[in-house]
Amino acid sequence: MDRLSFISSFSHQGYVAPGQLNHYNEDRLVIADNLFAVIDGATDVLGHVHPVRGINSSAFLAGWLSAFFAQMPQDISLEEGLWHAVAGFRACLRDEWPDMLEIGTQGPSASVILVRVEDKGYSFAQLGDAVLLEKRAGKWKTMTTESTFHTQADKAMHEKMRALIQKGVVAPQEAVKHPEIVRLIKETRDSMNKYYAPFNASEACFPFIMSGTASFEDLEALALLSDGMNWPLEDGDGYEIAAEKIARYGNCAQYHKEMIERLDKDPGKEKYLRFKHADDASAVFLFAGKDTICS
Repeated sequence: MDRLSFISSFSHQGYVAPGQLNHYNEDRLVIADNLFAVIDGATDVLGHVHPVRGINSSAFLAGWLSAFFAQMPQDISLEEGLWHAVAGFRACLRDEWPDMLEIGTQGPSASVILVRVEDKGYSFAQLGDAVLLEKRAGKWKTMTTESTFHTQADKAMHEKMRALIQKGVVAPQEAVKHPEIVRLIKETRDSMNKYYAPFNASEACFPFIMSGTASFEDLEALALLSDGMNWPLEDGDGYEIAAEKIARYGNCAQYHKEMIERLDKDPGKEKYLRFKHADDASAVFLFAGKDTICS
């Protein structure tokens, strides 16, 4: 790989039901010179809304992070950049929204994947469940990992939500707001941060940063995906399927259309366990080649 030949970026707000968009998109993208990022704000189910801007705490964090990363100095590593971002966001909350700083891990959080393109390869850093995949010799490989605890906690809450829906206690689009589900989310948030910490305003997330470097040699493509781009499966994750479909389409938007059509066939969330009908979905897809083009 000499350089990037094509960059396809995409971000779309989620759906609460087929054809019904949610309140707003809590994700953000960064495409700044040689730095690329997907930032997935974790929906604030506790109802914290910024007193001036009128957006929830996670959307506020995602917007702050996108501005921070777009101006991040080249002479620090991506891992160091995340350290500086935590300190900077703490200062921001202290000045602008002190109530959010006081509640600690129950406050705003986000999953982040960062990639910096350099002379002979790339570096990356990740917190949370945003995913980086690379393609070599026609095969996709996931470069980041997700905590088993997070997967198990999500599955337990999904199954409880499914039971409420099947009993007719709550409509599918309202299940995530049901008091029992909100209680489960509150109870597991702190435990999840012990085993699988996304970006937040606490240094407790530092041990969970995953970072690395890789060569451009034989590299065919890179995919930065939020969990909202995960191809729906009855069990397991479908990130590699998603990456290959995007590669074949040549753009992220066409893949997203197909994915939404698949979810729309399961409005009751019975086949594909999930909290929302369709989550906010964001991606940056980098194709290899000699000339740089963006779309």
